Amino acid sequence: NKYQPKEIQNSIHYFAYDLKYNDRAKKITKSTPLAYFMSTIKNYGLIAAPKNYESPQDVALREYVKNQKALAEKRRTMVKEFKDVEYESWKTSLNDEDIEKIKPEFKRYGKDRQHHMIRAALYEHFDKNLWQDIYKKFLDENNKGVEC
Repeated sequence: NKYQPKEIQNSIHYFAYDLKYNDRAKKITKSTPLAYFMSTIKNYGLIAAPKNYESPQDVALREYVKNQKALAEKRRTMVKEFKDVEYESWKTSLNDEDIEKIKPEFKRYGKDRQHHMIRAALYEHFDKNLWQDIYKKFLDENNKGVEC
């Protein structure tokens, strides 16, 4: 027993990876891939990992991280869009009296809701005082029956 089982198993992984990702099969012209593998082990020893080799665990981990990042980005985008929709809905429901209650000094800007000071303060008020409750309520209402 010249080689340990783990060493042979690693050679199998390396060779299979080479076949799948580096088109090794195209370079094997005089035999089958299995015969080529057996001959290489017998005549030359263990097969080294290709330069671009990733273990099955590394491939799975890389793919998992990539997918989780994509899901997180998708969720961030959806939450932001949801927040924007809720903010616009809330803002359009306000009358001048509501706006004055939020920031009494806005009276000096008149009824111009597009004034940058009013827009900024309304968004800040929504963000600090209303958004978390709106989002929590949404999550509570939409998590029924969902198991993780």
